[in-house]
Amino acid sequence: MGGKVLELETDKFIKKIRDKYKDELEAEAKDEVKTEVAIRMLKRGNCSLEEIANDTQLSLEQIKKIKEEL
Repeated sequence: MGGKVLELETDKFIKKIRDKYKDELEAEAKDEVKTEVAIRMLKRGNCSLEEIANDTQLSLEQIKKIKEEL
């Protein structure tokens, strides 16, 4: 009985969903890290908003919003 391993349709579907959400979760995690870095830089107070935007790759509008929320 040395046959091939069968991949069920449900297994394929589950893998597809995992792959989709994995990419989304990785993107969210990167954004969270960028936001945390921006917060630390804002709290230090020795960088301009433009510098923080450049260093974190967040938009200037996002940096301004984060600053308002602090």
